[in-house]
Amino acid sequence: MVNAEMVETRQLIMKWFERAQIDYSDLFVKEYIAYNAWFRKVTNCQVDYEAIKEVSRRFVIWDDYIHGRTLTTLGSYVDEIAVLTFRHPVRAMGTAWDGIVKDKYDWRGLIYFWYQTRCDLFHGLTLPGNVYHDKRIRLAYESLNIFMSEIVRRMRYCFTDRDFAQLTEVRTLLRSEHGAAMELKAVETKLHQKFIHSPDLWNVDMMRA
Repeated sequence: MVNAEMVETRQLIMKWFERAQIDYSDLFVKEYIAYNAWFRKVTNCQVDYEAIKEVSRRFVIWDDYIHGRTLTTLGSYVDEIAVLTFRHPVRAMGTAWDGIVKDKYDWRGLIYFWYQTRCDLFHGLTLPGNVYHDKRIRLAYESLNIFMSEIVRRMRYCFTDRDFAQLTEVRTLLRSEHGAAMELKAVETKLHQKFIHSPDLWNVDMMRA
């Protein structure tokens, strides 16, 4: 006989189990917001579809990916996406994409896969709990997260406005009588070298790995 305590315990287990599941839709949306802000800036396009066409022409990081120099963990996820889209081509409205990622090296197909997954999610065309849609969103998140992690990693090496302000302040202090010359000179040298060797913040994807 089921008693109240057993029912309460079962509900507790189910509740916490459900709360422990990863919401890939939420994660993908947040990741895509970062990606969207990045590709709009680097392409200077305010219309997403036009920006996607432009970003698909930025090939350097992808050439390094194909030759195994960067994004080394991405291939297995793109393989899964290729299998998924071969079995269930993505319905790509208003694009020249055929809805299939051909293989792990089809990076242009991958870019359109991210875009169309975002569109379908935002427009309510995906079904939570549907095995195909859940897998599609998970793979979209996992693959985009790898790409954006590399972009953000490269951006951290760029010379920023904050670096420039610090360099200006250090040089001002060096000209004063009270500057701790050796320590400040070391900071100045480090910042100056960063300035010389830093990639362009908005072209990190076009720099060789």
